[in-house]
Amino acid sequence: MKIRAAFFVLLCAIPSLIWAYPGCTDPLANNYDPLATEDDGSCVYPPSNDEPCPAMPLTIGAAPTQFSICNATPSNVPNFAANGETAYDVFFAFNSGEFDSHPFSLDNVNSSEIGLVLYAGNCNELDDVAGCLVLNTCAGDLDDFLTIEDNMVYYMGVFTTDPENCGEFEISIEGEYLGCTNPDATNYDPNATVDDGSCRIIFVPNDLCADAHWLECGSAVAGSNNHASSDDTPMGTDCDPNPDEGVWYAFQGGGELVNVSTCGSLIDTKLTVWQAPNCDGPFECAVNAYDPTLYATNSDSFDGCGFFDQDDAFVSFIAEIGTIYYIYVSYEESDGNPNTIDWGLFDIFLSCETVSLGCTNPAAYNYDVNANIEDGTCDYYSQSCETGEGIPLIINMYDSFGDGWNGATYEISTFDDVIIASGSLDSADSSVDDDFYLGPESGFDLFCLDDDCYRMTIGGGTFDNEISWTIIDENGIEILSGGATPSDEPIVFSTGAGECISGCTILSAYNYDPTAQVNDGSCVFGNPVCPGDFNFDGVVGVSDLLIFLGDYGCTFQCAGDMDGNDAVTSADLLSFLSALGMPCPE
Repeated sequence: MKIRAAFFVLLCAIPSLIWAYPGCTDPLANNYDPLATEDDGSCVYPPSNDEPCPAMPLTIGAAPTQFSICNATPSNVPNFAANGETAYDVFFAFNSGEFDSHPFSLDNVNSSEIGLVLYAGNCNELDDVAGCLVLNTCAGDLDDFLTIEDNMVYYMGVFTTDPENCGEFEISIEGEYLGCTNPDATNYDPNATVDDGSCRIIFVPNDLCADAHWLECGSAVAGSNNHASSDDTPMGTDCDPNPDEGVWYAFQGGGELVNVSTCGSLIDTKLTVWQAPNCDGPFECAVNAYDPTLYATNSDSFDGCGFFDQDDAFVSFIAEIGTIYYIYVSYEESDGNPNTIDWGLFDIFLSCETVSLGCTNPAAYNYDVNANIEDGTCDYYSQSCETGEGIPLIINMYDSFGDGWNGATYEISTFDDVIIASGSLDSADSSVDDDFYLGPESGFDLFCLDDDCYRMTIGGGTFDNEISWTIIDENGIEILSGGATPSDEPIVFSTGAGECISGCTILSAYNYDPTAQVNDGSCVFGNPVCPGDFNFDGVVGVSDLLIFLGDYGCTFQCAGDMDGNDAVTSADLLSFLSALGMPCPE
């Protein structure tokens, strides 16, 4: 009996030895195996901040801390930066405190595929506001993307779309106080960590006209209008009726062409030039060769400073001998907040040239490369017609948005398909680009047409609705104008003694005239002695029905117009059906 009992115990133990299965037995682990009977220590757990609630707290101003995104699971929180892919993410939260700005930095430690998302809302309901994919570093100011309120909790998520190659990253947030950091300023703020340009310096050397800094030809001076006033600045003049705070410069004219600029300055500068016997006035706007008001306009600044510095200022004028000119450097609104003052550092340049009158437009036939003052003598017509015969013309091209024609072109050809003129605003003989968009807003081409009949098409760009144009002759008379044209509806026009032949130009018409160039509305459709026979085969049949149905709803020169009222309607359908199947009279 003892032997049998021991054998029975052994048999009972054998199944547990046979079916033991090692693995992760913790249901909270990422790799939980419900079949495992024996925990082998392989359990892998998601990060503690795998979900927004609870997120990992970040302390503003703390040193960058390294984290891992490995083993993160999808949270289903909105994430536009993942571009529709599954985002495996971890979350961080920070209290905004009472800082003026909140610079952040996320550094990708091992070049894995990670991204950052800034959220608004609470941890139970987050809205994705801004995001970036981070190859190396993503950094900026959180206040640029979200209105950060004081002492509020905000959330950020770090994610990967490639969980197999998860990575390490460092994240940090700083807090900055904006203010005056100059100890010599009257409004110095010892708590400020970033200077906001508000420092009020007591002494501005050339703040008053009487203390104007004198300039000579060839001057290049670094200046500042920080905390300047507008005291004794002339108000109500035509060139700048209401000047902002600024500083003064002066020079005495010597009959030369004077160029004054602040090109390349750190601030958005504004220039005004007056002439006066002294600082007691009277002040008059200096006579400007390009702009009688002598106040720096966008066009002046674009021509003088170029596209990327057109927020600075440029003026040019002839300085009369012995006349004193006062130059006032102030500032333009640049940050969109009228309650802030946008003064700062600038550079002012004054150069002089001997006056040379002439044509200054390179597109003109009499362009004078040495001329620096336009005298209105530019010739745009005399050499357009190489043989001396024909009509010289200019096509003026415009774009209402101001960024060029975006691929649109014009083409003028004869009815023998010979292209006489073609071009685009973007490649015009002469163009003007005075605005802040890359591409001209106006321009012109020169060409010549003989006395003939022509076709003109214009368009083919991405914004043809912005196009307009005029064609003028050498007497300034407009002979044609319009906008973009449908590719199959060219403009037909004649020049000089040329005439366009009128007639029926529609190929499917009964009376189509192959010599006609202008449709005169005389087209007749179908067989005139057999209404409904549109294909002229002697019977009103199914093929004619198909032609009629394709023309249904037409309102001009219509093949299916049975009653002659320039519209294909149900009345025409009834007339056609009454003739359907009938042979034509012989």
